[in-house]
Amino acid sequence: MNPKAAISIFAIASFGILLVVTIAGALTGFMPKETVGLIFFGLIGTCLISAIVYERVKKRRLLKWLRSRPQLNDNDFAKMLFPDDAERGAIAARVRRVLAANLKLPLDGLQPQDRLDADLQTELAANPDLFWELEAEFGIKTEVEEYEAHEASLKHLVTFADFPLVEIPTATSPVSPRRGPMA
Repeated sequence: MNPKAAISIFAIASFGILLVVTIAGALTGFMPKETVGLIFFGLIGTCLISAIVYERVKKRRLLKWLRSRPQLNDNDFAKMLFPDDAERGAIAARVRRVLAANLKLPLDGLQPQDRLDADLQTELAANPDLFWELEAEFGIKTEVEEYEAHEASLKHLVTFADFPLVEIPTATSPVSPRRGPMA
């Protein structure tokens, strides 16, 4: 059983048992209302602490996994992804730096085939900050009307290598007609 499932089951079971005991105690007059309130807030606190512990365990496990892999600096990563195109390799290195800053993780162990959501837990659909940071890094402006297309394109963005690095403008090239990294 994975840690998330174990923590979830523990939290739900604890919450359910204490909630039933609290309600039964309140209805029978066995517990004063102050005790019921204290138990209720204790249950909420338990759920919050479980979520925090789970996130820390998940991040620690991800860091250990990344550190166990070959460590690549930006130049080596760019050469591995685009051995014959230095400009696209430089863009890939910039995207990797933005991703590392967004996730607050060192991504020296990142490989192009790594799955963004499944392996790196980027939660792309719930992380618009990543795309805003990419917009700022590359000078791209995404219009509000384009967000539906943006959301549809998230379905195709599975690995780091899926980032459309061809049309992202560099500092010397004009902004492409495609107005966002994912459109």
